[in-house]
Amino acid sequence: MIGVKKIIIVVAAGPFQFAMINPVITRKSGAFETEEGCLSLDGVRSCTRYEEIEVDHCNGIVI
Repeated sequence: MIGVKKIIIVVAAGPFQFAMINPVITRKSGAFETEEGCLSLDGVRSCTRYEEIEVDHCNGIVI
């Protein structure tokens, strides 16, 4: 609404939950093909996912 792009995801890793603000994938490995569905679209679509990724984020600091 104010022209500032913000991306926020919440991750649950075991008993821990945390938010990442403006995450960017900095490293990825172990590509594999799979299919995913979407609540907004009918059917499934092919996509590439990764076994491991490394993510950089603002760690809760809004910039």
